[in-house]
Amino acid sequence: MTDQLLTNQTIKAAEKKGITMKIVNAKFTIKPEKRENFLEDILNLIQASQTDAGCLAYDLFESNTEPNVFMMIEKWSDAQALDNHNKNQTLLTFATKVPEYISQKPEIIVMDHD
Repeated sequence: MTDQLLTNQTIKAAEKKGITMKIVNAKFTIKPEKRENFLEDILNLIQASQTDAGCLAYDLFESNTEPNVFMMIEKWSDAQALDNHNKNQTLLTFATKVPEYISQKPEIIVMDHD
């Protein structure tokens, strides 16, 4: 609850300054036989990403109704923070492995939050 409260306070502070935050939703549908490999690699990515400057949230959720369907939800303080994150070596390495894990093309949506 405290983490959520801090995130909400950070969001409100950004809103007062007129900063446009970036929200990223990435949906992954994983092959059942690749589930453990995917989880191991994405947990490493989460840990690395949560230390990136400007990262407000970086969380993975699994569907309750669809097996092996995951949603990554990221919140970034601004576009520059997201751009810097996209150069993170752990992310770049993970991205090269995604094709072997997935059974469907990932769906990635980037949104602004004023």
